[in-house]
Amino acid sequence: MKICKECGNISEDKSVCPECGSLLTEMSEKEEIAYNQRLGKTAAKLSSRSYGLCSTASDRVLGSLSLFGSTLHALCLLWASMAADPGYVGTYSVAGIIFLIFAAVGFLAPKLLWKLVSIRIRLISDNNDPTPSAVWITGKNIAKYTEFALGMMFLLLALIEIL
Repeated sequence: MKICKECGNISEDKSVCPECGSLLTEMSEKEEIAYNQRLGKTAAKLSSRSYGLCSTASDRVLGSLSLFGSTLHALCLLWASMAADPGYVGTYSVAGIIFLIFAAVGFLAPKLLWKLVSIRIRLISDNNDPTPSAVWITGKNIAKYTEFALGMMFLLLALIEIL
């Protein structure tokens, strides 16, 4: 392989860089091995993210907020049950806990969700190695953001109900 020292463009069969017009020089064996390793790592990272089964930094933040919100819901239930009449049931808090726990699992453990779905797919079809489709990934993303929003809305309603 040949590399351009000016812009870093790599070519197999050209002697002049098609990007900047500089002369291409032959890569040393060490440079070629390092380039192939970087290329392999980048391809592995892109392929794992392309399936939507990796948690991004924002997913981890929203997952943590979901867990924190479900804890606040539990505290609202506890406080309201002590302060209110004995027959009090915090419907908003119970619904909020459910939505936020599902959102937290969606944000923090997308691989676990896919494992569960793939078990179902394997049981009802002959597909032994299913891969998630773009429709499934999009639906999962819509679901986790909707669950987060509903859980937080129920948290606000629970707080208003208590106060």
